[in-house]
Amino acid sequence: MVGTIASDEQWQAIITNDLSYDTQFWYGVHSTKIVCRPSCRSRNPGRNGISIYDSIQLAFTQGYRPCKRCKPEAISIPQQQWIESVQLWIDEHLHEQLTLTMIAKHNHSSPYHLQRVFKQQLGISPNRYIQQQRMKEAAQLLVTTKLSVATIGECIGMNNATYFNTLFTKIMGLSPLQYRKSKCGNIQNDEGDYDD
Repeated sequence: MVGTIASDEQWQAIITNDLSYDTQFWYGVHSTKIVCRPSCRSRNPGRNGISIYDSIQLAFTQGYRPCKRCKPEAISIPQQQWIESVQLWIDEHLHEQLTLTMIAKHNHSSPYHLQRVFKQQLGISPNRYIQQQRMKEAAQLLVTTKLSVATIGECIGMNNATYFNTLFTKIMGLSPLQYRKSKCGNIQNDEGDYDD
């Protein structure tokens, strides 16, 4: 769904920079691909050159980026809800080489702000969250497949087998092979033995 045309009431809110409408809608400026809140004090756009959005996320999906002046993403959703959307994004990209800068960029934030709010909301850093999610997925693969430990590491975005083994052991309390044996008995992979 794309944005809608501004109603008379919405247009009035935009040209008067009415703060009371800031959580009700956002507007995207076609020429700049910038999304603003109604109270933005930037130069008023032409009425026919904007689209109205019920949520800032919808504007983002249409290719708009947040205005640096009014920072519309800062008021769009509560921090808890924002962090939940960050978690979903991380979960969807877990197999990639993730960095704090990359996560922040894709979630319209600075790395510092993301790190601070993420830790405030969840009690752990984004990096720790990534590690935990990867180890949960690895544990599931160890139990449900006959893939080698090294292959499982690669499947979850960790190409360094030694680091994967070390991190898995630290988080899960057992090495990958010990974990597989404790959950599955002596299940073997296709080569007939445990390949790490």
